[in-house]
Formats: sequence, C-alpha cells, structure tokens
Amino acid sequence: RKHNLRICTLQENNMHRKRARNNTSGVTGVYWHSGVEKWVAVIYYKNERIELGRYHSFEQAKETRLKAEKELFGEFSYNTV
Repeated sequence: RKHNLRICTLQENNMHRKRARNNTSGVTGVYWHSGVEKWVAVIYYKNERIELGRYHSFEQAKETRLKAEKELFGEFSYNTV
C-alpha cells in the first residue's frame, strides 16, 4: 500500500540492492589494494568518492566503512549487520 512506503531518493533506494557479483571482500566499499598491500575503505556520497583510509587489517577497514555508513546514510545503510 502507498502509506507503507517511505520517501527516499534514488541513491537511498538503490542501497538495498544485492552486493555486486564481483565483490570479493564481502563488504561494499572495502577492497584489497595490491599495489600498497593494504585494505582500502571508500564510500560514495553525493556523487563524490571519499577514501576513508588504508588499513593492514580487514576488520579495521570494515568497521570504518560501517561507521561512515551509519553517519551518512542512517536507516538507508548498505550493510545491515
């Protein structure tokens, strides 16, 4: 029903899509950079790519990414863990 829907932008609506098929880390916005041999956390916000940092630990990169998601997107967060 129409009253069950919430108002959102196209970007917010697309955040509930499945993880990309070519995602090997299992977390959106976290990938292994073989050139520097570190995990990189990135996020896209208002058509801008924001690099959150490079980390030796996958868990640290994941936590940074999830924290940034909560701050920027709130209830529309990509990874609902």
